[in-house]
Amino acid sequence: MKFSRDARYPHPVLDSITSDYIDGDFKVDFSILEGSNSGKVKFEYRISLTEPSLHALQGDFAEVFVLINCKDTYFTRLIPLRKEDTLFEIEERLLHGSIILQPLFLSTSKIIDFTSNNLHEEFMGSPWVFEKNDVLAVADRSSYSIGHDKLAPIVSIFNFKLKESIEDFLIEVDVEDDFIEIYVNEKTLEMINGLRAQSELRAVVLNSIYLPAVIEVLIQLKQDEERLSENYWYSSFVAKCDKLGLNIKSDQAYEMAQKILGNPIKHLDKFSGGVV
Repeated sequence: MKFSRDARYPHPVLDSITSDYIDGDFKVDFSILEGSNSGKVKFEYRISLTEPSLHALQGDFAEVFVLINCKDTYFTRLIPLRKEDTLFEIEERLLHGSIILQPLFLSTSKIIDFTSNNLHEEFMGSPWVFEKNDVLAVADRSSYSIGHDKLAPIVSIFNFKLKESIEDFLIEVDVEDDFIEIYVNEKTLEMINGLRAQSELRAVVLNSIYLPAVIEVLIQLKQDEERLSENYWYSSFVAKCDKLGLNIKSDQAYEMAQKILGNPIKHLDKFSGGVV
């Protein structure tokens, strides 16, 4: 096994990237509930710490924590996740927009003579000493959207713009501005506006215009989400994905696009004349 580790830590740390431990993992899964009468956001969690020597420390010498960061409200807090509990709450007013959850397993007191059969050979030999608040394990972080952005119609973050160099009945998509720009020539735009004005033809617009545009947005996010996260459209778009349980990094763009638009093909049934 090729040995690699995080240079930030002078001691072995269990995580999903480096190889300080040859076996065992640390995961925390979250489920978030908004809109309760209590005025609080509820975070349900499930902890999995399968490295035996680290697991033995939990409760007496170490605890699982989650570092919560909300960029929009500047809320940051380190919250303990007790193994006997499954839930914590935060006031709704403190959270809005994108939040990051980073689970950590931290020592709560000094630990001496730590050893593990799962340590990489580079760390075998003398027992380890951990000081209070040392990071012992790091789980993969996750991101969520809090607030009403996820309820906004997805088409509200798109703009149509003229670009005469584009061929008839083709579109180009630009994700670099505050709104997602769909470029078409004048002839195509006139046709689109005519369709959008007729409610019974909305499905045609969804299938022929917005579906390929949403696919392109998802492809761009897969390639460089961090760069695009400053754009105005980003929070609403990602919030919609979160609400639907979609993973931008791993799910297929064409499948996600159809779910984001409410499976637009099903709206074509009214035009099928009973064939479907």
